Amino acid sequence: MISFKQQLWVVFKIWIIALLLNTITGTAILGNSGDFADAIDLLLIFGTLYGSLFSLPVALILLLLINRCCSRLATGMWLFWIVLLTGAFCTMATFSVFVWITDMHFRETAVLFITALLSGMIAITTQFKALQKMGNEQFQPESFSF
Repeated sequence: MISFKQQLWVVFKIWIIALLLNTITGTAILGNSGDFADAIDLLLIFGTLYGSLFSLPVALILLLLINRCCSRLATGMWLFWIVLLTGAFCTMATFSVFVWITDMHFRETAVLFITALLSGMIAITTQFKALQKMGNEQFQPESFSF
C-alpha cells in the first residue's frame, strides 16, 4: 500500500510544476501582448499568487482522488487516466471561476485557458511513473467502481 505521504508528495510535485509552467507561460503571453509589457514583475507576482490560490483546491481534489483510487486497488494506468481527466476537468472549472471572479475580458483569455489546461496536463504527465507505481496491476479496471 502506498503511504499518504507518498501520495501527498506526488500531488505536491504536480501542483508546483503546474503552477510554475502556468505562471511562466502566462507571464510570457501577457508580457508580449503589449498591454502588460511594462509590468512583468507584477505579472509574475500576481500570476503566482492567483495561480496558487485557484489551483490549491484542484490539488486537494487530486490528492483525495489518488487516495481513494489507491485504497480501491486501481491499476497504474487507470489511476493515471483518472487523475489526468479529473485534472483537466477541474482546470476548466477553476479557470471559469477565475474569469468570473476577476471579470477578465481581454483577447488573451482563450490563450491563457489553453496555457492553464496544458500546464496541468503536462504536470500530471511528468508524474506518470509515480502514478504507475501507485497502482496495483492485479486489479481489473472493468470492475472498478466508486
